[in-house]
Amino acid sequence: MVKKLKAVFISLSLLSSFVVADINDDIQRKQAQDRRELELKESLKERFKLQTKQQTIPKQQVKAGVSDSGKCVNIKQINTSKQSLIDTQLINDLKQKYQGRCLGVKQINQLIKELQNIYQDNGFVTSKVGLAFHKPNLNKAS
Repeated sequence: MVKKLKAVFISLSLLSSFVVADINDDIQRKQAQDRRELELKESLKERFKLQTKQQTIPKQQVKAGVSDSGKCVNIKQINTSKQSLIDTQLINDLKQKYQGRCLGVKQINQLIKELQNIYQDNGFVTSKVGLAFHKPNLNKAS
């Protein structure tokens, strides 16, 4: 009888040590999972801060009704390239506003500023709008 009780106590103590080890493993897994979730939340907060900073980039000053008293250039067509990710209606509306008009330097600068703002509003904060000039062929004899 005493031998049976000793065997029961020994088996209970061994079994309890295995149960405690399993509980410790579960606690460690839970703590590791909590740490990963906390790191993910902090990463998302940091990403949000960066996105917020990008959204607060100052826009180009656009003035209404800019007129030029000097020389002007007849603008027949405005071409844009690599703008497939931006709503084409925004670009087309801007083109209609300036195409077919004689624009001075101030008005051309105004056009560039408005186009730059469209790009910034659509997340292209590092893009730069510029002009491409077609060089005339001077080697050709008339």
